[in-house]
Amino acid sequence: MTDPDFRNSYSIIGICGISRRSTPVKYRITESTVDTELFAMGMEDAVASGFLRPGNVLVMDNAANHTGKENTVLEDWLWNDHSIFALFLPVRMPEWNPIELLWNCLSMRLKHNDWDNIHGSSRVIHAAIHILDRITHREVESFYQKMFALAQTTQSLS
Repeated sequence: MTDPDFRNSYSIIGICGISRRSTPVKYRITESTVDTELFAMGMEDAVASGFLRPGNVLVMDNAANHTGKENTVLEDWLWNDHSIFALFLPVRMPEWNPIELLWNCLSMRLKHNDWDNIHGSSRVIHAAIHILDRITHREVESFYQKMFALAQTTQSLS
């Protein structure tokens, strides 16, 4: 029999960064699907909280919730109003995106989590929070280093 929480579906909006002036990961776990509006609210919160600062580069893929509907102005808003550069990666290149590497890390750690120590409802959320709150700047730096290494390898092949 499967724990009911493991049948639930959750979404995470997240940003990772190497600046020591903030936590390495800013995230929000939700039971709703991350649409353009929820993503825009996440970016507004990241700017308002100081996680994203002038001079930062925000690396994103071309997912519809990043670029569609009201987010067609996201890139201009970040740059013109906050001096934050939005760098959109090529389609189908998740290995170039540090946040995708973080989600992979989270997935692997959830698979190997000791579920006997987490009780009550929303066990998956509690485990994810426990894992994400313990991600270090060093780990996030390694995600960026991997991204740069892949970009250099790809560039040298072309």
